[in-house]
Amino acid sequence: MRLLPGSCSLSPCFLGALILLLCPSSLHGCSPPPRIAHGHYRYISGVLSLSTVVQYECKEGYALIGAAEISCRFSGWSPPAPRCKGNQTPSRAL
Repeated sequence: MRLLPGSCSLSPCFLGALILLLCPSSLHGCSPPPRIAHGHYRYISGVLSLSTVVQYECKEGYALIGAAEISCRFSGWSPPAPRCKGNQTPSRAL
């Protein structure tokens, strides 16, 4: 059996005890990391390959909510991308 690019198939392993989901297209890496509003990311290691790590930062006046670093895994980026939340500053009375 020949797999076409982008196709997936179930493939039994030796002894039939384990089933492996084989998706050749997923072995190449991840799509670009998710963009976040009011923030940006930079590559720490690799570029869109498995084990690539990116680090997120927020613009001034915003706080990072969630994990600052995410990694490219077989299933995609993990953990989910963080978000930037505006810092609440009390308004001053004149």
